[in-house]
Amino acid sequence: MKDLTLYTQGKILLHDAKELSKYFLYQAYLEDKECLDEYNFEYNNIKIRIDYAYPLGECKGYKLIANNANAKSIVAINISVLLNDNKAVNEEVFLQKSFFIYPKLDWM
Repeated sequence: MKDLTLYTQGKILLHDAKELSKYFLYQAYLEDKECLDEYNFEYNNIKIRIDYAYPLGECKGYKLIANNANAKSIVAINISVLLNDNKAVNEEVFLQKSFFIYPKLDWM
């Protein structure tokens, strides 16, 4: 039952992962950063990591090095959620989700 509770908590966080990743990318843009490599945070003792990858470019020092004129048009995102990490290996719950977002070029 405990595993099911932890799994459900993790699935709830993954459910809105796309919106969370867009939010952090937009906040970086407001801080004059062109891109993000990753964003880590903890919520209620749950570790969450968002990895950003740019298939048509490369992010170095919050600057996007474009390999293509449309480098900002696609971002690959991987969300990892780790629950119950201070316990034995068999008691950890690890979930992940990967997807693409296509930011509007007018805010990038």
